[in-house]
Amino acid sequence: MGFVTATLPIPLPEDWQAHKRWYAVLHTFDKNGKHLNTEAWFAGTTASGEGQSVKKAQSRIAEMIARLGKVRYGNIKVGLFQVQIDGHTFGLVDASESDEDYESIHLLPNDLAFFPPWDGTYDT
Repeated sequence: MGFVTATLPIPLPEDWQAHKRWYAVLHTFDKNGKHLNTEAWFAGTTASGEGQSVKKAQSRIAEMIARLGKVRYGNIKVGLFQVQIDGHTFGLVDASESDEDYESIHLLPNDLAFFPPWDGTYDT
């Protein structure tokens, strides 16, 4: 699972552009969906040029994926996991609240929310 994403601290500081950090991220899994590894590469901040940082991250994620060899794109099933990178959580994290009968899994730091019936549809 690979993508370009950004992190922001909470609460958001006044100079948030200097703290919005762009990354190329590649999570790898075994054939049963167990997380094996996360490779992340910091591309720059919004303050240093968001467009340039995103472009650099897109180039790097393409390199990361190319190093995997032959790739077949499709649906995947993976388990929950999380890693810390530069003080931010990256992963697929249970955000359910049992006392409110609320089930949700979030892909962080992308902040994509998945809900039952766990069919791959998400909310942003």
